[in-house]
Amino acid sequence: MNHDDVVTAIEAAQWDFEPELSIPGVYEIRTDVLCLRISEASTSPLANKVVKSVFTEDVDRRIDEVFSMYQAHDRPFSWWVGPNSRPADLRNRLERRGMRVEDEYVGLALSTEEYAPRPVTSKWVVADAVSDEQLHGHALVSSVVWNLDPASTKTAVNERRRYVDFSHRRGGYLVVRDGEKYVGNASYRVSADGQTMYLIGGAVLAEYRRQGVYRAMVEHRLEMAKQHGCVLATTQARVGTSDPILRHFGFAEHGRFFMMMKR
Repeated sequence: MNHDDVVTAIEAAQWDFEPELSIPGVYEIRTDVLCLRISEASTSPLANKVVKSVFTEDVDRRIDEVFSMYQAHDRPFSWWVGPNSRPADLRNRLERRGMRVEDEYVGLALSTEEYAPRPVTSKWVVADAVSDEQLHGHALVSSVVWNLDPASTKTAVNERRRYVDFSHRRGGYLVVRDGEKYVGNASYRVSADGQTMYLIGGAVLAEYRRQGVYRAMVEHRLEMAKQHGCVLATTQARVGTSDPILRHFGFAEHGRFFMMMKR
């Protein structure tokens, strides 16, 4: 893939979902120029977000329409601005409307041909989250790491349950436990064309960081990518946290992404 195709593959993790998937209480727009999500049951800006915006005309009107949608639902929201976002000054336009950069992410990609599985030395066992207990554990880790309120956590559990039960799903959830305690989670999804595996998220409880939990979840997903026949693995990694680990695996940078927020 050329650079532009790789950037698109990195961004697509946010909007390349199974078209048949529908979640009660979640309103979505998925078009070539706008992809967004509004959750009636969650007040988290991570669940209410604009993930793709390519506005080439009537830009201010289009931006105002998006703001109005979230205001009508009384929801705080985030807006992801990446290399393919348009117009080029979108970030400045959003800042003038009161949004600020909450987090910065690095778009990373790795050819699966360049990844050679290493002998398993980690004590951590990565498991598919399919049972109610595992899915609750997956959501609970996110709740602690991202400081979600109880209602948002409950919504996350229900959405995970619905996705796991979805017969046409292309992805899933992973968890790591220490005894009975869930200490790490991650997600993944294969692209519609089967060429890319999206490494989505990856959270570890603070007291378990720097112990190889995150690394174990990355290795597990890269091995899955090879088994699925994917030629590329992509992710959006938080600056200064997960991106140094991923670069150690050979992931290369292909642009920056800014999560802007208005509360």
